[in-house]
Formats: sequence, structure tokens, C-alpha cells
Amino acid sequence: RFLRDATYRGLVAADLRADDIGFTDQPTATIRIAGLLLGEARCHCMVVEGKAALLVLALRNQITTTDRAILQTYLKHLGLPWGLIANFGKTRFETLFVCPPSSPHLRSSPNLRGA
Repeated sequence: RFLRDATYRGLVAADLRADDIGFTDQPTATIRIAGLLLGEARCHCMVVEGKAALLVLALRNQITTTDRAILQTYLKHLGLPWGLIANFGKTRFETLFVCPPSSPHLRSSPNLRGA
């Protein structure tokens, strides 16, 4: 039986707790468009030390552009400058550094990926 994203996120959370690293699991973001409050939404990621988002995936073939877009949306609504996607894949561990779409940090540099 395959372990799902939530199980792997729980294992990462246990490791962060063991190292005394602060985090919030599945934070709630306030959603605003053009200054208008639309409501709140739960983000299926972790915010580590209030500085970055971590999206944990499990048993995927690879990180997709959809995964990147999801994390970019979380970053935008959580007001965070960067995030990391970690995919505990079927055959390999893979990471991807992500900035919000309007970030000044975006430039033509290679993405970080594990082998």
C-alpha cells in the first residue's frame, strides 16, 4: 500500500520537530483580489519558520508545472518570498525551488533538483 502526501508531510514534520525547527502545517491564507477580501483557504503545504513554504509530494513520477503553479499560488496568498517542492518519488527524490510569479528573484537560472 502506497503512502500518500500527507504521510510524508507528517514524517517531515516529525523531523522538523526533532530538530526544533518551527513550522505551521497546512496554514490558512487570506484570499484577496484587487484588495477585496474573498475569504480564507487552507494551503496543503508547510510554512517553515515563517520564511518559506514547503510542498511535500509522494510517489509521483516527477514534479509537474501544476505542482509549481500550486506552490506559487500558496506563496502569493501567504506572502512568502520562496518555497520548495520536495517529491519523494517512486524511483528518486526530487526538489524544485519556487518563487511567486511576480518575484524579482525570478531569472533564468537552473532549478534545483535532487538525483
